Amino acid sequence: MSAPAKSQDTHFSDYIKLLVQLADLMRRGFGDDDEAELVRDRMDVHWYELDPATLKIVRGLSADLYSIGVERPQQGTIESNVAEQLHAMIDAANWSAALDMVREHAAALPPDEVAGLRGICWQGLGQNEAASVFFKEAMRINPRAAKFEIPRLWMLVRSGQIEAAVAVAQALPSDAWSKFIFMQHNP
Repeated sequence: MSAPAKSQDTHFSDYIKLLVQLADLMRRGFGDDDEAELVRDRMDVHWYELDPATLKIVRGLSADLYSIGVERPQQGTIESNVAEQLHAMIDAANWSAALDMVREHAAALPPDEVAGLRGICWQGLGQNEAASVFFKEAMRINPRAAKFEIPRLWMLVRSGQIEAAVAVAQALPSDAWSKFIFMQHNP
């Protein structure tokens, strides 16, 4: 499955945005506050409009969001056939299956790559806010992960988070601007 059915796009996107917001509140210690309860109530409206395949995708995001800020070592290495399958799924835009494979093999992947791959997949599903969160996490884990700076900036711009995008842009090295300008003209 690449993305939810068209009739569910709004419910799916709204639910994802709210889930990202709730996860942020919880990470900051506000998971039991009134604002978090209001977000949960708003999520319920959309939850009941999603089909089972889409619910599986959002449950996966929920689990993935719990990984944000959690330190974990890489345990082992990923087998070449698994890496090839993952790349094939990404090349085929089979985002849901790619996310499942990343989850299944997360321990064998470098933590910044796990976060970055999640960002790529959520970007592919059209969920820029979720993608931005994972690109930010990849950069937190590995500040030298420059390959995730520009995609993160692009996701912030595309999701309307202009103030956050400006802050990220101001911290970018000057040579990164040409990459960002290229992406703006070649989405």
